[in-house]
Formats: sequence, C-alpha cells, structure tokens
Amino acid sequence: MCEPTEAEGDHSFGTGTALISVSWELAGTWAVRVEGAASLETADLIVEEMARQLGEATGETALWHRVSG
Repeated sequence: MCEPTEAEGDHSFGTGTALISVSWELAGTWAVRVEGAASLETADLIVEEMARQLGEATGETALWHRVSG
C-alpha cells in the first residue's frame, strides 16, 4: 500500500520502508528516486516500474537512479 508523504520532489509517497520521490526535471524528463528500501534490488524494481509507468503515461522519458540508504 502507498501513502502520500512530504519529501523532496514533485510527487512523493511511501510504501513499506521505502520513500519514493518523483520530480519533473529539465529536458522533458522525470527523475525517480527511492530511499530506505529493504535492498538495492527492491529499490531498483520499484524505481524501474515507476519510470516505466511515468514514461507510458506522459510520453516523456523517465530516468531512474540507484540510491543507497
């Protein structure tokens, strides 16, 4: 289950122990970041899926970054 939360970025929400932030960046791209996931693999899966969905929904490129912590 996802819960909206206040954090950096245009849209932020929490799920489990992870905090996901999505920001509209320069050059028509979205940046998706995740912090506090159970593992880096889990973080990658969450962010990769968010990037895919944002790209499909907006027709804009969605970038994703591995964030540890």
